Amino acid sequence: MSEITAAAVKAFRDRTGLSLMDCKRALAEANGNEELAIEQLRKRGEKLASLRSGRETAFGRFGLYVGLAKPAGAMVELKCESAPVTRNEEFIELANNLAQQLATGPGATTVEELLAQPSPSKPGMTLAEQKADLFNRIR
Repeated sequence: MSEITAAAVKAFRDRTGLSLMDCKRALAEANGNEELAIEQLRKRGEKLASLRSGRETAFGRFGLYVGLAKPAGAMVELKCESAPVTRNEEFIELANNLAQQLATGPGATTVEELLAQPSPSKPGMTLAEQKADLFNRIR
């Protein structure tokens, strides 16, 4: 394993928003390769999400969108495990993005269809990727 500098860990943390220890561990496992480290973190996050998928989600937030140019609107409920998460800016943004995409996009009849659509606020990212990215940072 190559030596991972504090500057490299800080830069990686700024890029990912994850904890310093998670960043250091991921970079060490990937021998300093940031792209490989991100892929490993994503896989680890997916595994953790699948383990937690059956847990009770008693808290949540409504995401709202009302279009002014095109008379359309949507409201979605996004649930989570703890009350503090409902006040997280990125959680609120995700809920609102889901509502906006539902109102202005091609529509969706299932959650999976909606999550496969592009995120209105994160170019190049689907709503599912935005959700997974958020989960990795707030777990």
